[in-house]
Amino acid sequence: MRTGIRILLPLMLLVAACGRPAITPMEKAPARGQKLIVFAPVVRGFPERDQSTVSGALTGSILTHLGPSGQSHRVGWRNLESDFGDFSDRLFQAAFDAYSAKTRKLKDVEIPERDTTLFRELDAIGGRLAVAFKALHLPVWTPTHLLVTGVERFAPDFLSSRHFRVFAFVVDRENHTLAFGIRIELETSDNLYRQVESLLRAGKTIATPLVQWFPSQLPPVVKVRVPATPETVESPEE
Repeated sequence: MRTGIRILLPLMLLVAACGRPAITPMEKAPARGQKLIVFAPVVRGFPERDQSTVSGALTGSILTHLGPSGQSHRVGWRNLESDFGDFSDRLFQAAFDAYSAKTRKLKDVEIPERDTTLFRELDAIGGRLAVAFKALHLPVWTPTHLLVTGVERFAPDFLSSRHFRVFAFVVDRENHTLAFGIRIELETSDNLYRQVESLLRAGKTIATPLVQWFPSQLPPVVKVRVPATPETVESPEE
């Protein structure tokens, strides 16, 4: 009996259990030619020394699987950070609250230290990003959708396995709504390497349904061919 338990426990610890994601489907397609701006995740429950590893794993996986359909917020963010600060944290919390309340409408939040609100930040950040792209000699466009994510890890159970949860929300910046939401439940061993593996898979799970909504290029123009019509020859009058 003890031998059976010794064999079974390692197998349980090595299996990364991923339940079926809970998804709020995409509300509507963005404008043609848009890319999805991807922000770094809010990370909770991990030691400070591991947070950059966790953040990089999830963000890198999402961007890799989005391909040309996504773009990191860090492109041009250096010139915006002083004005927007912890914008992604505030936006994630607002999206999380809407998702939990099963509504798409975000709630505006006062930001006293900056004398502004979340909705004003959403309205302003699109144009500011466009200016930042121009300053970097990149194609100028005004992003309409932003992806914010979060990872929360919980205390280990009696088998030393770890349960953690991943959220990802696409926010429609112009309409102040939750355009897409997904929750992924993960469980793996209490080993950072195994947890990072699970986050890499979670990044793919998040990106896969979004690629179709943010195509990397405009669809090709449909060529319409009109069949030639033979000319009719009038017979001469008699």
